[in-house]
Amino acid sequence: MADELYEVDWSPEAKELLGMRDRFTRLAIVNDFKENPEKDAVVLDPDQKWYATPVANNRYTVVWRQEERVAHVRVVVASQLKGESAADLKEKLEKVAAFETKGGLKSLF
Repeated sequence: MADELYEVDWSPEAKELLGMRDRFTRLAIVNDFKENPEKDAVVLDPDQKWYATPVANNRYTVVWRQEERVAHVRVVVASQLKGESAADLKEKLEKVAAFETKGGLKSLF
């Protein structure tokens, strides 16, 4: 097994959203992301290094920020990446995150 590319730092919101999933889904999300956070990632904000990475057979999306070799995960939401533009994807993911957090999260970053 290759060395891990990033240390992963899960935000409280991401941990809460992971906790809403069954244990098999949680494992798939965490393992897929840790294996390679950059795999199929879409750049949401190149200046601030925000990305959206599909995991668990593209059933979930991890929104994260790169800082050195640390992946700071903001949220994990049930959403598929379908080739949207970065702006459209950000808007879609913000709506899903707001829904899943019952309005607790207004912005991805």
